[in-house]
Amino acid sequence: MTDLQTLLGYLTPISLTIGVIYHIMTLNNTRKNQQLQLETRQLNTYMEFKRNLLDTVSSWNEVIFQHEWKDYDDWVEKYGPLTNPDAFGDTLLVFEFINGLGLLVRKGILDIDIVCE
Repeated sequence: MTDLQTLLGYLTPISLTIGVIYHIMTLNNTRKNQQLQLETRQLNTYMEFKRNLLDTVSSWNEVIFQHEWKDYDDWVEKYGPLTNPDAFGDTLLVFEFINGLGLLVRKGILDIDIVCE
């Protein structure tokens, strides 16, 4: 009888230690999986934006490289919504793309390092 009680006395701390170690390993694996999921979501978001950028390349080239203006008033006169709706549409498309990208970075959905690279 004493031997059984002694055995159970040793078995309890051993099983408790094994349970704690198992729980720590499970938490570490869960943390790693969550980190991988976050990175995957960030890359998927970036790739979606990359696709959108490819859709707006002609607008991007038009706005960045072909618009010539000195200041804001000059830009409004040449490319504003009332004087040149097509050019303004291209500009709006580019600015909305950049704004959306900045919003995702600010909210932490997309990592700034991914955008910079």
